[in-house]
Amino acid sequence: MAFRQVPPNYNACLSNVRAALQTLATEIALARQQTKGGSFQATKWGQVLDYLRTSALITQADEDLVGSVYTFISPGAHTPVGLSQEEMVRLGRGMAVSTCYFLAKLHNG
Repeated sequence: MAFRQVPPNYNACLSNVRAALQTLATEIALARQQTKGGSFQATKWGQVLDYLRTSALITQADEDLVGSVYTFISPGAHTPVGLSQEEMVRLGRGMAVSTCYFLAKLHNG
């Protein structure tokens, strides 16, 4: 909804999709922990990503990619360069949704 407000709230839009990505990754890590063991702090994004890698869900390259998408959609990281702010937010939103799909596909096999 933040994207469609008048005027659009681009930061809120990216914050919402970032929260969705972080929540999904954390829930997948917690589910894997039940069968794979290990420990991590669910409130620490870096530890969640590290756990997904060490529990063999994702590779180091995948971890780098997911981390980069998260950074891209973080507040202040979407400063337009050659694109409008709306285009940058659409790009970030699309990347985040695709990353969520990627993680869900890996988790569900």
